[in-house]
Amino acid sequence: MMQRTLTFGAVAGVFVLVHAKEAPTDPEWEAWMNFWAEQTYRQAGRMRQLVITAGGAPTAAQRQRMTERFRVEQSRWVELWASRGSHPPEQARVAVVTESLFVRGVVNALEALRRDGWFVGKVYRALVHPGAGVPGYRAFSATEMGRALGWLDVPSGTEVELLRKVEELRMELRDTNELRVDLDRRSP
Repeated sequence: MMQRTLTFGAVAGVFVLVHAKEAPTDPEWEAWMNFWAEQTYRQAGRMRQLVITAGGAPTAAQRQRMTERFRVEQSRWVELWASRGSHPPEQARVAVVTESLFVRGVVNALEALRRDGWFVGKVYRALVHPGAGVPGYRAFSATEMGRALGWLDVPSGTEVELLRKVEELRMELRDTNELRVDLDRRSP
């Protein structure tokens, strides 16, 4: 039996996604998108996501499916907000934790383009409802786990539970030994 390349869960309203070195299979990615959509709807569009990767990432086709799914789900969120007479939640946040300097550089560069309104950012914003909040991305090394959790606004007192979930999910995957995130490695 082939070991998984992607696994996920949630703790205290934070989605946890753990990638092995390889790209996820299409069935794994589909399962993640279904989980993400249902959990985000339950939280009325509020999303905090912790991504831990040993180098694996979705393929171009998988990213495209996620973009399409995001558009569909966003209309559900807008209807939910309207039915409640509420406003969209604050901007979604995604913290990517990896030891790869290349991946951290790419994530942070793309976020700067999105945030600073360059062409990529304008296209990105044009794809979503202006009030819905485009996810903000930030990359961290494993030694910066405390900063990653702080940036995600992890509820006080749930950090240890969240890191235990990361370890539990990591153990389900292959090729993730370098991803070990020990509780005592959290930065202040």
